[in-house]
Amino acid sequence: MRHGSLAAQPVGGWQGPIVAMLVVAAGSLTPPVLAAHTVGQGGGRAAFAPGTGRALAQATSVDELLLQAAEAARREDWRRARDLLERARQFGPPRTDVLFNLGLALERMSEPIEAATAYREALEANPDSVPAAENLASLLADHGDLDGGIHVLTAALDRQPLAGSLHYHLALLIFRREQRPNEVAIQSLERAQELGYTQPHLYLLLGRVARVLGESDRAAAFLRNGLSQAPEDPELLRELGLALAAREELTEAADALARAAALAPNNAGFAVDLAGVLLRAGRPSEALRILAPFDERDDPDVVYLVGQAQGNLGLPAARETLRWFQELKRRQKDKTEASARAKAEVGQGILSWEAGDLEAAARDFERALAERPGWPPALSYLAAARLESGEVQAAINLAEEVLEIDPDNAQALVVLGRARMRTAPAEGLVFL
Repeated sequence: MRHGSLAAQPVGGWQGPIVAMLVVAAGSLTPPVLAAHTVGQGGGRAAFAPGTGRALAQATSVDELLLQAAEAARREDWRRARDLLERARQFGPPRTDVLFNLGLALERMSEPIEAATAYREALEANPDSVPAAENLASLLADHGDLDGGIHVLTAALDRQPLAGSLHYHLALLIFRREQRPNEVAIQSLERAQELGYTQPHLYLLLGRVARVLGESDRAAAFLRNGLSQAPEDPELLRELGLALAAREELTEAADALARAAALAPNNAGFAVDLAGVLLRAGRPSEALRILAPFDERDDPDVVYLVGQAQGNLGLPAARETLRWFQELKRRQKDKTEASARAKAEVGQGILSWEAGDLEAAARDFERALAERPGWPPALSYLAAARLESGEVQAAINLAEEVLEIDPDNAQALVVLGRARMRTAPAEGLVFL
């Protein structure tokens, strides 16, 4: 979990982007080689808070600006907070608290490139700042650079091997990258626990790993530890329900999953888990009721369970529902195969670019888009190729198309900024 004001979202397992999107520097549009980021090991303040040093008049000025920025942050006036922190950074040598809080404000303003720069500068000012390393790693991962985030945390652990939270965050990113239980990540989780890191979502991941490995008793124990600290956490409740279901404790499992679903009423996955347990418990009418808000006829998991519940109740609609499920699975398979082909074309485009053949690279990116229309990574790479070839307006059009789909796409922002710089420098600087 991120530190400070941005740490609002719970960790929901090890899901992550399947394709890493390039975060490029403003001076280059070379296609992605996910370079290791050379930073120190993380720290900074764990919350948006003013500094404390008041020995010098200069430092006092910084502290006053920090107090004002903290007040602006409490009002969620992130633009004012950023402006105050930008003023504070002008005083004297760099201060980690100023730079870390600046990173938080920039993230809230959806300026990920600038936020990453602020976190890196915080680490340069204090290489032992754990929160800055963790927030930088999370920011990189959230924008597709999982390898970069893992590098940041690994470097931090080289300096501070006894920092339990670093072990936890490293495990989290490895799970997101690998999409499956991983021995290194499991060891990192266990090490975090040994070092006294006891945040609820450490137990969530330990419980999930144990459940996936078939150790449902251990899973339930871990998850109950987490729930003792966060009794209304829907992810912990969901995992506990799944662990209890694996032990065939279906009534208790349904109760836990029902609590999770009530806390996250718009989450179809929670409803699917609960309906599955209800069906196993011989309660098809309840399963249909739970699935009703999500029966949009296009989610294979929902459609399958609806068909099963209808069949259990002897409803004639079951046959048609299950036929539609088979059709959805076929479409899903076709989409998955097209996505794999699109990824391969993007990979070939990167190789063509690295070989200096921009025209071939552009053709590869276009073929990727033929397989997967509107796919932001392929669109952003094509925009970069167009700009590099001097087709400025085409690059702008493509970048704007990407940003309509993905407003925080770093590559598209850089393309648009560099393109605008050629005609309207002030406007271009806004994007860069």
